[in-house]
Amino acid sequence: MKYIGITLGPIDRIAEYSKSTRSIWASSYIFSFLAKKIVEELKSKGIKNKKFLKPVITNDMLESSPIGRFPDQYVFEVNEGSRLTAQEVYKIAGGILDEIACDIKKDDEDVKKIIKQVIKVYVVEKTYETQPDSVVEDFQTMFDAMECRDAYIMRGYENKFAEYFDRTDTILLKEAKPKEYKKGENKDYRMFTSILECSAQIDITEANKCEKDVSKLNALKPYQKYIAFVAADGDHFGKTISCDSANSGLLRDFNTKLNEEVQNYGGQVIFQGGDDVLFFAPIFSPQKKDIFSLINEIDVQFHNMVYGKIQDKSHFKNMPSFSYGVAIAYYKHPMAETRARALQLLHDCKENGRNAIKWEVMKHSGQTYGGMIKKNAPGTETEQLTQMLNIIKNSTSDVDNNFLHSITHWLIKNGAILTHILQQSDKKNKEVLLNNYFDNSFDEPVHGKKTDFINAIKSFLLIEGLEKPHEKLHALLRYVELLLNKS
Repeated sequence: MKYIGITLGPIDRIAEYSKSTRSIWASSYIFSFLAKKIVEELKSKGIKNKKFLKPVITNDMLESSPIGRFPDQYVFEVNEGSRLTAQEVYKIAGGILDEIACDIKKDDEDVKKIIKQVIKVYVVEKTYETQPDSVVEDFQTMFDAMECRDAYIMRGYENKFAEYFDRTDTILLKEAKPKEYKKGENKDYRMFTSILECSAQIDITEANKCEKDVSKLNALKPYQKYIAFVAADGDHFGKTISCDSANSGLLRDFNTKLNEEVQNYGGQVIFQGGDDVLFFAPIFSPQKKDIFSLINEIDVQFHNMVYGKIQDKSHFKNMPSFSYGVAIAYYKHPMAETRARALQLLHDCKENGRNAIKWEVMKHSGQTYGGMIKKNAPGTETEQLTQMLNIIKNSTSDVDNNFLHSITHWLIKNGAILTHILQQSDKKNKEVLLNNYFDNSFDEPVHGKKTDFINAIKSFLLIEGLEKPHEKLHALLRYVELLLNKS
């Protein structure tokens, strides 16, 4: 049994050159484009969909789409008697990289060398005497070792990529545009909104006015000037699909629904390869939802469309789930850095048990705050996220900015006492002490109008097993303050 593995990258290096929504899309799509063309060549040489162990390949993935669907790693079985080798795959990849180089600058040998220095393609083949159980895991170990060899010397050609990704006539855009789109028709066609259009949920005319007129920019609410980059990745999805190939269809349907949810909310998906997703979105949308409400809705859809429809769950040691890294930053903050931060936060989730949301807000002033939300098993309510959304909901209806500022200050001032109360081992005693302390602290007539919000804060602090509840509540209220701040 002969298998070949391919790994492409590094995506983060290319993304460093991104300065617009189009270029950050292109910096990701270029890898999906390269992978798609390689897969098409492999299929023409007799490697059928079912031969791919990682990822699951379906015919609809090969259709034109503005969203990159092809991830950066592949493992497939080579047909018995086939002469396909790793060297042959290298030649296929080299030809596609030459095609991209010609699109950057025609007949320029220097560009051909540059693109092969910056975009790495590693291919490895391995033969097993018997059918193994751990092919994908074996190749993953080899991929990790190969990527460690990557040597990159900074040169003065980075702008070639920055300029290329911002062009509107590239083969990447030709590949991604809807089939009915033809060059020269519909000159107003725009695949990408600007960051300010997305964050503020305004049209291009208003966005341009804000960019040119400081007074118009200042008239926007603070939350309209912040954008969220969300990196999401499935936990234990490989084993879910390997147990039953029919599960790949569930994942495909879920991806379609996820894209709809993000677009309806006002965001845009950059990449969606299997269980690997990257998108940017406003932190608050006209539908009166915030970014965490969107994530919660995605999780609900995952349970309904994937987890809930898996027929046999008995052989799963770990149930499939989703982890998220959410980086929120000022709209003028370098997009590549915000994107990289979202990926790092996602990595932190993976390192700390998975099935979690790690979030961080990077203020325009340079201050940062955030936290980690550990989720429960799919289909069961995560109390921390539920209470978090409850606080956000009540704050937007009951609370003004002054009260929120004062209660945040109260939390800091009374942190030692609250910590002492929350460390009580007896659950009932802890609840009584906290209720008494809140009743004594918020006994003015004005507080009667804020009862739902105050109760939501108490419920958050009393979440069972929550680590450092006082600190997490403080970070959450600072996020709520960003949503409530007036222009």
